[in-house]
Amino acid sequence: MIKNFVEDFYQLSDQYGSKEAILFDDENGLSSISYHQLLFLVDQFNTELGDSRKVLSLLPNSVSKILYFLASVSNGKDFCPLACFVTPLEVNNAIKIYKPDVCIVNEALVGQDVIDVLNAQSIKILKVKTFKVPLTQLTVEIGSKGIKKSGCLCLYTSGTTGAPKFLVINLDKLWSSALNFCELYKLNSLDNLRFWNYLPMSYLGGLFNLCLIPLAAGASFFIDEPFSGKTFLNFWNQVNRLRINILWFVPTIIKGLLKLYDQREIQTILHPVSFSFLGTAPIGLSEKKNFEQKFTLELNENYGLSETTFISAEVNKQLEREDGSVGEKSHQVDIKSVPYENSDEEYDELVGQIFVKTPFLFEGYLTAEGLVSPQVDADGYFNTCDLGIIKNDGQLVIKGRTKDIIKKGGQLIFLKEIETLLAESGFANEYIAVSCKHSFYGESYNLFLKLDLKTNREIILTSVQEWIQKNISRNKWPERIIPVDEIPLTSSGKIQKHILRELA
Repeated sequence: MIKNFVEDFYQLSDQYGSKEAILFDDENGLSSISYHQLLFLVDQFNTELGDSRKVLSLLPNSVSKILYFLASVSNGKDFCPLACFVTPLEVNNAIKIYKPDVCIVNEALVGQDVIDVLNAQSIKILKVKTFKVPLTQLTVEIGSKGIKKSGCLCLYTSGTTGAPKFLVINLDKLWSSALNFCELYKLNSLDNLRFWNYLPMSYLGGLFNLCLIPLAAGASFFIDEPFSGKTFLNFWNQVNRLRINILWFVPTIIKGLLKLYDQREIQTILHPVSFSFLGTAPIGLSEKKNFEQKFTLELNENYGLSETTFISAEVNKQLEREDGSVGEKSHQVDIKSVPYENSDEEYDELVGQIFVKTPFLFEGYLTAEGLVSPQVDADGYFNTCDLGIIKNDGQLVIKGRTKDIIKKGGQLIFLKEIETLLAESGFANEYIAVSCKHSFYGESYNLFLKLDLKTNREIILTSVQEWIQKNISRNKWPERIIPVDEIPLTSSGKIQKHILRELA
């Protein structure tokens, strides 16, 4: 059942009142916003947005970003979050498709070259410096505004084609998926739950997993900057200080905490944790068990896509797990496996393409031509582009991908986008981005350049590296840039990427 987000959002204030909703650090130490104050602030922030219908955000992880997000989607506006370190080329590509009315920026973090792009497109700029609201004065009673149409969350992606587009998710569906997840783990039956929001708010991790799900559970969440090396070193100190009792891990964080544990440079948790979730990418079973044993935490693995939200979750602890297992299918979701042969990897004959039917499916891709319907088959199933096995006991086991999409530190990177962007640079005859395993991020990629024998390779490599640093966000940079004379092809002309992986 799809619930109306706006109706439920207004009911949260009545249901939870003075209970803490959002926590954050400011110059006075730890501060908080209650559910009642949250409703007031969202109404206030919507006034700032005026009659804009399409909001673009270049803000970092912050209270302001959450409030502008909630203000937009609870008042029928669309909200698109880009990272604050996005390049001018990426902003320009995004604007061409999304066509925002207003862009919210933090001048201290966004370069003048990005501001110039916004001005050139005549986009209204709303400048945000710091979050300063006299919370003690937020006592105005907010009356019911009736049921409104919810807005959409629009996530920028290049997809597998390399062409910029936006993944459009209706907030009613996203909110209903959050409620479904809370019901699955009975989160609403637990008191005083507190999440730690340290995933990037330019992706679903920061806005769905660690904002909407806590609100759907009537919980609170602490807003922090995205995890980094500094986060690892202070991880358990922060958990203890804030009394976090719901933890959401990604494989990169698991690997980093295990490394510090082995070096005896990390403290342990000092108070009970109600749930520990693990998502965004599968993790090796031995690594998962190693983490659970060392930190005495039970990891509940889940799996999903931005297009579908959660498809499966690890609920039945009695089932025997294997590598790649991401739990059992979520209720209200159907999964089927379709045979797949067009791969440069060797798989068991039982492995097939994973298709899913879910009421929480996204609306479609926004392109220059308009809103495009999701690609579903005759029975209404969406192709996840993942390869896997559906076990007899209901478990879903992920084995690989049919398309060149990697998850580096939990963040999606479309390798076709890298190749398409670099084609504009003109330094090489051909660019091939090839996925590789990474001991820390889980996945990354190497970039191969097809160069003429007579070219000065040193100059070309330096030029390509400088172009990447200027035009592509840092999290999308390759591990290595490798020149080659020829690209290995099959008899049908398909690039043999497994040979390039071996070469790297």
